[in-house]
Amino acid sequence: MPYPLSKLAYGLRSRLRELASPAEAYALQVAAPDFEGFKPIQKLKNVTGLRLHFNDILPFGYEIEDSTESSDSQLVYRIGSDCMSLHNVNRRHSAKPIFDRCFLSAAIGIFFESSHLTATFLHDFGAQTNLTFMSVFDCTFSADVTPHTFCTAYKNITELTFDNLPQKLNWVDAFVETNYSGMTLLHFQVGDLDLLKVSTIRIVAFLKAQRHTFSMDIELPRYDDAEVRQTLEALFNSTYFVEKGNHHRAVRRVIIHTWNKPERYPRVCRVFCLKDEVTDKADNVRNPWRKRRYSSGYWGYDGPSSSKSAYKTDE
Repeated sequence: MPYPLSKLAYGLRSRLRELASPAEAYALQVAAPDFEGFKPIQKLKNVTGLRLHFNDILPFGYEIEDSTESSDSQLVYRIGSDCMSLHNVNRRHSAKPIFDRCFLSAAIGIFFESSHLTATFLHDFGAQTNLTFMSVFDCTFSADVTPHTFCTAYKNITELTFDNLPQKLNWVDAFVETNYSGMTLLHFQVGDLDLLKVSTIRIVAFLKAQRHTFSMDIELPRYDDAEVRQTLEALFNSTYFVEKGNHHRAVRRVIIHTWNKPERYPRVCRVFCLKDEVTDKADNVRNPWRKRRYSSGYWGYDGPSSSKSAYKTDE
């Protein structure tokens, strides 16, 4: 039940200020800038991006490193049109302390790095943000984390990269069953070929629900292997897909590549396009495959965008 701040006695205002987190204190001062009792003034700093290193011995459970200098423990941070990076998160950590010092409403992306992620943390963090980009690198997951967790907690992601998918089997079902659409990039690494033993019809449904600029980048540790080739040809079969060169102008497509660490960029092995979206006329149109990095750091397709598509399957 709301209670007017003007009716709070001075002593209660002071006590409220003591109990408030830095972010709550800033919000109180914005709501009632002329009220006595909300001192000291809580200062705010606008930054383009932040790195949070979780450490249990620190007052808030983490250390903030902003994009310009070391953090000030007395400041509240508001992130602009850039990304936040979270490091060393583990099963003991909660997402709430992040929002005690940070306003993330304007942030567009998140990097999870060198962390152990739980479903509770991912859902709590997602409930307070509206992210469009996510990269998950060098992370492990609790048993309750599945691809469905990411699809339900982060509904507006357009660029998603994994170096290790959680609970890999039937990962595409999570996207189809949650009607996930409007993406421009999905990138993941394949260590186990079982990851690619999924329904072709579901893959087609997933692709058609994304923007016309969509690229699904699959990174293989090895390509010159008979089993790998057979798996790819079974999944991206000629009934639904046609193989084209990397410079062919096509809409939604799947790029298979390998990346040997000494090499500067990934080596493209094969490109599969949806058969009903490729026409001879497309060969005469300006090639949209440009040297442009996504915010995730991967090279991507730079063509015209379109509105979201509805899921349709033949199953």
